[in-house]
Amino acid sequence: GGGSAPDGTFRYGVFAHNASGMPAMLELSFEGADGARSLLLPPHSLLSASRLVPPQGISFFPPPPDAPLRPPRECRLPPAVLLRSRAHGTFLAAHGQDASLVYQSEIPEGGQPGTWEVWRPVETSPRAWRLLSVHGTLLGVNADRQLVQLDGSNALAALELTIFFFDDGSVGLCGDLGNVHMPARKRLGAGWGLPRLRQCAFGAWEALEAIPAHI
Repeated sequence: GGGSAPDGTFRYGVFAHNASGMPAMLELSFEGADGARSLLLPPHSLLSASRLVPPQGISFFPPPPDAPLRPPRECRLPPAVLLRSRAHGTFLAAHGQDASLVYQSEIPEGGQPGTWEVWRPVETSPRAWRLLSVHGTLLGVNADRQLVQLDGSNALAALELTIFFFDDGSVGLCGDLGNVHMPARKRLGAGWGLPRLRQCAFGAWEALEAIPAHI
């Protein structure tokens, strides 16, 4: 896709996702361009790029031999994952005694996350995931946009989240009603705010570290 600016400059964007378990070849060519560019997409990889193009058109040039290459990142979550807030160091957790509560779990220094902090991602379509807790509940959202646990049989009501990967290695999770947001403490000494969906740009409070869990 793309769009033109008043001065004739054109921005084009490319988005491609190889959801298969095999490498795939992507060939890019544009009307008026010199030649084409072929790209190898590794299994389960995602390509997202854009470029400004001057009015005179597009030309493809091979990169210099010493040009740094950014390694591809697989658009996947581990089979079992801990989701830790980049801003607070707290974990997204499903309470094991309150059947509906999703909260921020703060692990004491030297401690280790338990099973309540572990989620099992279920891929429903490319880049879209449901989160299943170890209790067998699914991550959902209520009318106040607060994250809650739903009965595992209620898959149609479960929250489907689109995953975004950031350059610092963290991820963002976006639902229909906003991004997963990990609020700060309401006041000094109080507990952490309950996770919710918030309509906002991704920032530190929406950035999560996806850490493989071994259970």
